[in-house]
Amino acid sequence: MADSNEFLAHYGVPGMKWGKRKKSSEPARTLNPSSDHTTAQALRKKHVSEMNNDELRQLTARMQLEKQYKDLTPSTVSKGKKQVDTILSSADKANKIVKFIDSPAGKLIGKGIMAAVGVAGAAVAGGAAGAAASGAARQATQLAIGR
Repeated sequence: MADSNEFLAHYGVPGMKWGKRKKSSEPARTLNPSSDHTTAQALRKKHVSEMNNDELRQLTARMQLEKQYKDLTPSTVSKGKKQVDTILSSADKANKIVKFIDSPAGKLIGKGIMAAVGVAGAAVAGGAAGAAASGAARQATQLAIGR
């Protein structure tokens, strides 16, 4: 080595994975659960046959309240699910259109459209220029349909 200032030094912890942070000795925040929550957690650990009627009523009341809260609170997943459903339905419609164009009925309708475009182009433009324009339109339509 030419100079001791020209090398890369590693100051990390040996064996530590990239992108992982060391856990601190103290938690980032402490939660103070309510007494009802801690009581319900303790009751959930018990078997039903071990609970008396009051404990069972307490637990079922807490569970019903939690379920009602969950049902009333809007979920952010539902917004994304709605967007995905919209995209998938659009893709499904496009897929059905492509399948219809490839079907015999779709090809027949395509021929009718080509004929209509050819006649309309010749009538609008008139003469040799109209015939050339209708021929170009017919070729473009044939390329679009795949014939």
